[in-house]
Amino acid sequence: MWEKALRVSGGFIIAFLFLTKHPFLLILATSILGFLAGLRLFKGLDPWEVLLLSPGIGFVIVILVGLVFGRMRVPFSAIWPTMAVLSIVLSLNADIRLKLEKFDGAVLLASIFLSFLVRGFYFLLPDYRAADTWFHGSKVKMILLFNTPYFSSSLVPEYFSKTISNYPPGYHVLVAFYTGGVSREIIYAMNALRLFEIAYLPVATYLVGKKIKREIGLIAAPLVAVSALYFYFVQYALLPAFFNYLLFLFSAFVLFEIRENKLSPAILGIFGGIMGVVHPYQYIIFQIMTLLVLKDLKKFSYQLATSLVLMVIFMPHPQRYAEGMIKVNSYYPNKDNPEFLKHILKYTFVSNGQVILGLAFLLGLLVYRPISGTFVAILLIILNKIFFRLHVPIVSAIWNSERAFMLATPLVPIISAQGFYLIIRRWKSFGVFLLITGVTLAFPHVRMEHLASESSYLLDDETVNFILKVHKIVGDHEVLTACDFDSGRWIPILTNTPIKCYEGGVDNATYIYVDSRGAGELRAYPLDVTRLYSKYGILEFYNGLWLLSRVNKTSSRIMEKVCSYYLALGEISWLNSTKYFVHGFIVKNYATQKLRLMGYPYAVSVSRNSTILFCTRDYIKMLEMKVAIGKGREKANIYVDDKLALTTKLSERPKILRIPVDLTPGLHYIRISCNCSYLNPLGVEYVRLEGG
Repeated sequence: MWEKALRVSGGFIIAFLFLTKHPFLLILATSILGFLAGLRLFKGLDPWEVLLLSPGIGFVIVILVGLVFGRMRVPFSAIWPTMAVLSIVLSLNADIRLKLEKFDGAVLLASIFLSFLVRGFYFLLPDYRAADTWFHGSKVKMILLFNTPYFSSSLVPEYFSKTISNYPPGYHVLVAFYTGGVSREIIYAMNALRLFEIAYLPVATYLVGKKIKREIGLIAAPLVAVSALYFYFVQYALLPAFFNYLLFLFSAFVLFEIRENKLSPAILGIFGGIMGVVHPYQYIIFQIMTLLVLKDLKKFSYQLATSLVLMVIFMPHPQRYAEGMIKVNSYYPNKDNPEFLKHILKYTFVSNGQVILGLAFLLGLLVYRPISGTFVAILLIILNKIFFRLHVPIVSAIWNSERAFMLATPLVPIISAQGFYLIIRRWKSFGVFLLITGVTLAFPHVRMEHLASESSYLLDDETVNFILKVHKIVGDHEVLTACDFDSGRWIPILTNTPIKCYEGGVDNATYIYVDSRGAGELRAYPLDVTRLYSKYGILEFYNGLWLLSRVNKTSSRIMEKVCSYYLALGEISWLNSTKYFVHGFIVKNYATQKLRLMGYPYAVSVSRNSTILFCTRDYIKMLEMKVAIGKGREKANIYVDDKLALTTKLSERPKILRIPVDLTPGLHYIRISCNCSYLNPLGVEYVRLEGG
């Protein structure tokens, strides 16, 4: 009686978690739901393994239900009460007999802690330097807006990419679910899932490694935290692919259970089909691994047919997608060349403190052939793209060697663990010493990689709050924004305020959103705020984010806010603060942030016009600047508040410029005009302000 009451009350608690619609609580509820479902679906499995597999089961259930609702034209908003009811039903008669593996659990907790320790417990929201995260966020917005994962490209606004209607919807359904149906939660849902993936990748890796040998699983878990390829990957905003690596590992565990005849191949087909509906590249490699592991054509065909049926049903345009996968034989010279292969191999197995882990990887290739064989298959795909370019249907559709090699991300720690296991099995103390040394050696290098990547992100809580404030001020009026390398393109995702992308003119704009924090990469952010704020009133400002208005004048309160932020006391230095470098400089970029963390003193610009904005409380009579150019000798014009102050020649040798000025207290800017480019960048080490 009491047990039944506890089960029922537990079911209602889980249902409540689903109805709170908070991203982290929804992830917790999804995992619990997955555990309850797993106890029924995987009766022959160890409950400990079911527990660790439970998030994967939950992900598959949520995505599957969301896609089924879409095809049946059931409103997507019905998914939350559906999950709540399902959790109550599954909690009834649930027989939970769980024996925890204490030592294994301790290793997994330590591995999770190490994953976050490497990252310095420093987490911002997903990157938007490239279009990828914004692209995926816009698809989630459309799902919430039209209450379905399936919508026509004709409904997509011009400031979103029309191709989002055709993109595989699996990841976006899950993120839309974790938003709780609230647009402003989109990036928080994306980030909650990303943080969960960081935490759970060691656990999922352990699960797969354990099916080869328990010791291999225990060794592989901490290696995930310091595997360089994971950190190479996070420099990209490929969030569906990153999620799919976790789903790949969950599916690999199910694959091993099928090999041991503990599960039906149909279950693997469901996992594989959902993986394909998230992103097909991981699905392709997984099918190669499945063939190598099963060595049973009947089982392989059964799961393959099941997964393909799901993909045909749930892909937005399956026929068009299939034709493209069969016909495409892509080739990108900048990636499909021997130099790139050498670079990525060195990055993964030699640089970044990976030497010991890399040697263990080479040894590990000799151990378990299906896992190692899958890695070899990836190498063959790359070699074909570089040297032979033979058209292999489906496989050749993988964009380039970089994207192909990144598919090895979840395999590398397992193969390295196999190598360490061979050593530990024969020389235990020496092997453990090598393992600890390898992790310790890699730690500071991958930490630097992550912090550089995180430091290049711009989409933080303050940006979100500013965007919400913009919406509150302008309502449904259109806002002009750059769209390229710009937080402004998130305005219509997080709110219902429309935007117009900058196309070379601002004359017809009533409102302009400017992000002056340096998100440009190899080309400058197109909107220079110093050319705008004197013509447009500053309606709102926060730490480098501007809302300008044609019809409003700048109030003294706002100007004081701007001046306080850009206040310069004596010296402007890239190492001390990047905020003054408002236009043309590559500030929020992984490569430059890594250089900055390493103490590189120059702010770098590849633009013909670069602007430094500052405010002073004193009268300034002299500016001293230390500058250099990439190569050769280039003429540079230095403007102060749009007045030509100096014309000089710059070269690779650093040059100190002394510029007489007569600046009153207030806001001022320096513009450097030169024939600068990616191959011939400008560097500014400091600007010193001298009073009269």
